[in-house]
Parts: sequence; C-alpha cells; structure tokens
Amino acid sequence: MKIESLKLTGTTQGHSIFEITCGKGTYVRSLARDMGRDLGCYGYIADLRRVAVAPFNENDLIPWSKLEAAVIHKDEKEKIMHFPNGISLYLMNY
Repeated sequence: MKIESLKLTGTTQGHSIFEITCGKGTYVRSLARDMGRDLGCYGYIADLRRVAVAPFNENDLIPWSKLEAAVIHKDEKEKIMHFPNGISLYLMNY
C-alpha cells in the first residue's frame, strides 16, 4: 500500500473530510477504520469518490446524459472517446 498524501480538508462535529493520493491496492475504507480505531472512536467512510485513475481524471468524465444522447443522436458519438482508444491510452502509461 502506498500513500503519497493524506490531507485533512474539512471538519464538522463528529466528521472529517480527507483527500488521499494513493497507489493501487490501497484499501481506503480500511484506512478510515484503522484511523478511527487509533483515535479511540469509530472510523468509517460515508462518501468515497475516486477522482483519478491512471491517466484519467474528472476532466475525462462524460455525463450520463451525454452518453444517453449519443445513443439517440449518432453525430454525438464522435465526441466520445472510443473504448479501445481509452484502453490504449491507459496501456501506454503502464
């Protein structure tokens, strides 16, 4: 397990918000549990959001509504990255 950074980005009564940059195979939910245990309380994740995987990040996301529209309007399909191209991009970086 590789954790590059762990930042506390916010707190409220009984809750904390963290941003983690970690390597593949990191069990983030287990990390939250262990942090809670070490602090003498219960730790769990109420909301987990993956914002980047390999070369892909939030800027590469396609809203579900656009995918639905692409099925209806064939001209929209050119604006969506073809699946094999996405895999090729991923493999070039690994």
